Amino acid sequence: MKKSSTLVLVTLLILSTMLIAVPLTICEDTDPVHIYYAGSKISNSPGPIVWTGPCSTSSFTFTVRVQWDALPDPSKVNWATMTMTEKSSFGITFSPLSFTLYNPSLYYQDVVVTVPVGGLGAGTYAANIYVSVTGQGPQGTPKVAGTDGFFQFVKTPCPVKYYLTVTSAHDTPGGMGWYDNGTTAYANLTDGVVSGGTGIQYVFTGWSGDASGTGLTSNPITMSGNKTATANWKTQYYLTVVSPYDTPGGMGWYDECTYANATLTTGTVDIVPGSVRAVFTGWGGDASGTGLISDPIHMDSPKTAIANWKIQYYLTVVTDPSTLPPIPGADWYDNCTWVTLTAPTPVSGGVGVRYRFSYWDVDGTSQGAGVNPINIHINAAHTATAHYIVQYYLTVTTDPAGVNTPSGEGWYDGGTNAAISTDQYVDIVPGSSRYRFDGWTTADMSEITAPSSTSTTVLMDKAKTVTANYVIQYYLTVKTDPTGLVTIPGEGWYDKCTTVTLTAPSVTGYLFVYWDVDGTNTPGNPITVHMDAPHTATAHYWLELEFGSFITDSSFNVITRFDTVWTPKDLSKTTFKLASTNPGQFYFNIKITNNWPVNTGTITVSYTLDPDFIIHPIQGDPIQVWTGYGITGTRIPATVTYGASGTVTISGIAPGQTVYVSIHMQYGPARGYFPKATMLAWKSLGHLINTFTAGYTVTVPGPFPFIITSTSTTTITDPVVVLGLEE
Repeated sequence: MKKSSTLVLVTLLILSTMLIAVPLTICEDTDPVHIYYAGSKISNSPGPIVWTGPCSTSSFTFTVRVQWDALPDPSKVNWATMTMTEKSSFGITFSPLSFTLYNPSLYYQDVVVTVPVGGLGAGTYAANIYVSVTGQGPQGTPKVAGTDGFFQFVKTPCPVKYYLTVTSAHDTPGGMGWYDNGTTAYANLTDGVVSGGTGIQYVFTGWSGDASGTGLTSNPITMSGNKTATANWKTQYYLTVVSPYDTPGGMGWYDECTYANATLTTGTVDIVPGSVRAVFTGWGGDASGTGLISDPIHMDSPKTAIANWKIQYYLTVVTDPSTLPPIPGADWYDNCTWVTLTAPTPVSGGVGVRYRFSYWDVDGTSQGAGVNPINIHINAAHTATAHYIVQYYLTVTTDPAGVNTPSGEGWYDGGTNAAISTDQYVDIVPGSSRYRFDGWTTADMSEITAPSSTSTTVLMDKAKTVTANYVIQYYLTVKTDPTGLVTIPGEGWYDKCTTVTLTAPSVTGYLFVYWDVDGTNTPGNPITVHMDAPHTATAHYWLELEFGSFITDSSFNVITRFDTVWTPKDLSKTTFKLASTNPGQFYFNIKITNNWPVNTGTITVSYTLDPDFIIHPIQGDPIQVWTGYGITGTRIPATVTYGASGTVTISGIAPGQTVYVSIHMQYGPARGYFPKATMLAWKSLGHLINTFTAGYTVTVPGPFPFIITSTSTTTITDPVVVLGLEE
């Protein structure tokens, strides 16, 4: 079709802040239509334009531009009607749009078109919209133009959110709000206890609804839907317990409609101990009952329990002296009552005591000589004293009876002091057993001036017996075998039935073996001696086994050093080998002498060779045991384990006998060639000093066998002689 000079140009412009702007492809109709996008003319552009928006998008907009190809004639009215039709299944309905162009300076009109997509769910949607425009150009000639526009709209899925509702009758709840699906929320409170006024409070008890837990912050709530957390509360009322005396109890907070009890500790409280007291009489206020625990109090509101009391005074009735039989009447009495007291006369005090009544006094005020009975008004605490004149007899004895005859027995006026005396020690068997004075005793020890002194005084305020107490002592003798080897602490006098701990000390060159007490062998060290008789304890020692080790040459000459001789392989002197040692063979000798008075029994000797040495057989057996030095004397059978370390087990060594364990050795390093550096490093690598270790384990065959061990270490040095390095 030929292009008209008044051709209408339709341009689709994308205007949406929520969408991604990409080139829009408009298919041209039979009449060429010029499409402008982003200021450039485009034609036959491939592909659709795509809007992408979240599922919350309800619509998007684009602009259709109707353009005339010449400036409008101000005298003419430029108008156009635009119709859009969806050609596919997008489901969009458009109404015709009409407009009039009045501005003489413009030759185009922009029309904003809104596409409704609010009813669509998440997904990708495609539509082909046909736009047709009928209008009148500047010359008043109607024109028709049309174009297609293909686009896609993508709605992304919305994240699902759920609301957490938090309800509480008290406090300030928190945690309510929107949460993404599957996330964790928490309901919370500020304070779990809320005041409801005087004596009233509300206490948080836990979460319910979609929440759980008893803390101010709930257990985690998984937001898989709308949730409600409910804070539960209970009402409490305060019980006040009022008491001027004692320690009231039961006050505190109680759940609504429960029952409480007010309590007291004793019901009797000393105001002045022994003189004035308060006695509980019953409960008042909101409480009832006469027991220390009130009747149940229904806690339907704040309550107050009041403890009621009465005052009592104590009447003390005594005699002078106080050892006389008590006179009835001493007791607690209610305030403002009267009490009558009668003193008996005469009064027999038994053996050694006689009394006669003299007078009463009340609180130190005499009631008159011979006045009896008397009446006392109880308006305070009072003390009534019946005074008597008395004499006492003092009996002096010993315990055990008959140890000796202490001085001082006889009659004494009341209130005077009697002098008494006895011996410090009394022999039973001289040097073995005796009595030791252990102090005076009587019924009231405060009456003896110095109970631990052999000579003292006793207050005669009543008839009494004073006893001089003795304990039996036994002598403990402590010796050693051999005699006089060491002084062991512990010898001396000890009270009967006491125990004495004796410890045998270590003595250089000796081995402690056992104790005997009075000839009876006793295990252990230390030991405990029960002093039920005189005893002699003897610590038995044996001389230690003599044990040592040393290195000899093949002639059994003791050596402390040896030489290793290294020679070069050739004149280059770069490679060396171990040519020889001096001496060529060695013995590791272990000497054991039995200084015990008995056979040692089985003794196991252990050995460890220096890593540079190996066992070298001689006479078919490299390890032998002999009674003489240098493989002489008598050979002793032994069980041997061979190796760099091993053991030699001997059935026993007789008293005074010496045995020698001889281990035949040679220097062990390989005889091959070594680089010069290796050879020179031999000394620095720890081969200058060679160490050999020996030890033994044996059971001491005393009355109470026990195992002992010992070790011995010997060393020899290797100066390392190198031939061929004279320069």
